[in-house]
Amino acid sequence: MKLYSILGDIRALLMYIAMGTQGLVGMAVVLVAVMHLRQRQKQIGALRAFGAPRTGIFLLIWS
Repeated sequence: MKLYSILGDIRALLMYIAMGTQGLVGMAVVLVAVMHLRQRQKQIGALRAFGAPRTGIFLLIWS
């Protein structure tokens, strides 16, 4: 019986570790997206100045 309680505790611990890891990966993806947008800010501004539609720019960035 003691083994089952230990395994249950480990399962909960691993679940929290997995959730924390997923949170870190999500934050990393957002950080990379922000950095990418900042690097291409002048190019995006030029495209908007030449009349590119917002949806076209959105698709260009995320493709």
